[in-house]
Amino acid sequence: MARVVLGRLKRKFGDAILETHIEHGNATVVVERARLKEIAEFLRDDPELVFDMPIDSTAVDWSDTRVMRFDVIYHLYSLTRGHRVRIKVP
Repeated sequence: MARVVLGRLKRKFGDAILETHIEHGNATVVVERARLKEIAEFLRDDPELVFDMPIDSTAVDWSDTRVMRFDVIYHLYSLTRGHRVRIKVP
C-alpha cells in the first residue's frame, strides 16, 4: 500500500513532492511547505487513502549539517484502511 500512497501523491502534486521513500513498509514523503495543507487535506479526503487519524507531529533540528536546518514531521494513519504515512516538511 505504501507504493500506492506515494504514487497517488506524485501524480496529484508533481513538483511539490520533493522526495519519497519506503522503509520497512512505511511510506515517507517530503513536501514543499507551501503545499502541506493541500496535501494533508488530499490524504484525508481521498476515498482510497482516508488518512483520518493524525498520530503525532515532531521536529528535527539538523543543526549545522544542513542549510534547511529544521524538518517538521507528521505521522498519519488510516483507521479504515490500516496504513500509515510520514510527511516531512523542510
